[in-house]
Amino acid sequence: MPASKPSDKAARRHPAATPADPPPMNTSTTRRAIRQISKQCAAALAPHGFKLQSPHLHRLMPDGLYHAINFQSSQWGDRHEGRFTINLIVTSQWLHTHWTNLPFPKNPGSAPWPILRRLGQQLPAGNDKWWDVNADTNLDALFTEISRALIKHALPFFAQYPDSQAILDRVRTGGFVHSASDAQRPLIAAILLVEKRQPEAAREILLNALKENAGSPFAKTINLIASRLGIKLQAPA
Repeated sequence: MPASKPSDKAARRHPAATPADPPPMNTSTTRRAIRQISKQCAAALAPHGFKLQSPHLHRLMPDGLYHAINFQSSQWGDRHEGRFTINLIVTSQWLHTHWTNLPFPKNPGSAPWPILRRLGQQLPAGNDKWWDVNADTNLDALFTEISRALIKHALPFFAQYPDSQAILDRVRTGGFVHSASDAQRPLIAAILLVEKRQPEAAREILLNALKENAGSPFAKTINLIASRLGIKLQAPA
């Protein structure tokens, strides 16, 4: 299914599509709010390695994995009021490039694959959460709420994925990986195995996935990823 940027409704992603920034921030009130709050959050999270690349935040882990905090405005609103949400992203240049066949975005916070999670889903209520803003919104109070949520709930989320090996271990052993479908798991594993110079192990995983998806449209996706990895697969009989 087509890959898409984060939207008001969660969407599955396809390797041929282009992960990009969220929908345009179409209200000046929302834009100002995100600009101020993201800047303040960057200062609060600087001790944890995050830096601002407006309007998003990210930190680069030693092996090239990125933890990113994505500020996404709603497509609905006007100049006087709007709303936004926050996405937690785990990605890397290697994963993104081999999934999309496109260059890694200049802003890592706009590359939402393979792991994407709403901050609201990490909160105790576990619901998708959007923050409403208008000219009367106390942005300092809103920053306090959001920064506390990021420190208390986003940092432990990112701690589950300290490096690409942690992702690989999870997808290979059946461990839970946020937002990754069962069909995507072997593809993620194969991409990471090639990065770790284990092409034969990657090929075996892709062959098994191809057999399991014989006759389905997803077989084309498997062959596409294999081609990008330089792995030749034979279609199952």
